Amino acid sequence: MDQSAVEQQLDCNMVNAGLYERNIAVMQPCKLVREWKRLATEVGADIYENTPAVRMDRDGDKVVIKTPRGTITADRIVLATNGYSHLLGGGIGKEVKRDQMPMIPVMHVTEKLTPDQWQRAVSRSWLCPLHTAFGLYHGYTPTADGRLVMWYFKDIQTSANKEIRPYEYDVENREEALKHLRAILPGLEGVRIQQTWGGPLSVTMDLVPHLGFVGNDDRVILSSGCAGHGVSMGMLNGRTIAELLLDQDTDNSRLWFVTRKKRSWPPAGLAPLGVRAFVGAMRLEHRMDIKKSALSEIK
Repeated sequence: MDQSAVEQQLDCNMVNAGLYERNIAVMQPCKLVREWKRLATEVGADIYENTPAVRMDRDGDKVVIKTPRGTITADRIVLATNGYSHLLGGGIGKEVKRDQMPMIPVMHVTEKLTPDQWQRAVSRSWLCPLHTAFGLYHGYTPTADGRLVMWYFKDIQTSANKEIRPYEYDVENREEALKHLRAILPGLEGVRIQQTWGGPLSVTMDLVPHLGFVGNDDRVILSSGCAGHGVSMGMLNGRTIAELLLDQDTDNSRLWFVTRKKRSWPPAGLAPLGVRAFVGAMRLEHRMDIKKSALSEIK
């Protein structure tokens, strides 16, 4: 889409060109998880919420999982804890400690837009998300109840081998995100943020998802490193994990990122330095991109 085509969809004179991708969909991930829970329980799965796995260890040909109120013994387990995997205890937890690092972006949702703001800010033909082509995620998605969910990850927070604290009150990031939103879409001047939150994304050393057995042990399967693409990756990963659990030889089980040797982050002590260097490089790329755009005038 050239500039005139973009302007026909949005009251935005900043974008020089755009790409409209027809083969994607937007979904509400919380509703998706709830529906998967319903389907799983219908076929006999037991789901235990608010039951943290304190530690996991191998015991003979079994795997033992300890929780605050009891112990579970299993033939096989799947670690699908993504950005929380570094917090797992026990021998198995130690093995996956450096598999991934959590990065915590901050997101914001606006107050409900007026009909005029909605008309000027949301595509007239498609209720689709808008992403800008910067080094860090930057854009927004309209919601069913007339708001915009924004992500502006200028200040990605990292947590190496530590508990993950909440980010509901990141005022600096919120104000920066608002400045950019109003610059891209002038019709939103005066709109306010109603809620801010953050959560961990799982990032691997080479930005490639990790999926497969932990070491040479087919009793433990790990899935991590979705890096913000959890909904789409989760569908393929879930199917692949099911095939691995059933010892099936399929196209999915032979995928290169399943069979390859996984790269780990540096050992404790060096890992935070590696993560900071990684994030610093992304921020530098982001700043260079910003300088080339009309957003460079924003202080």
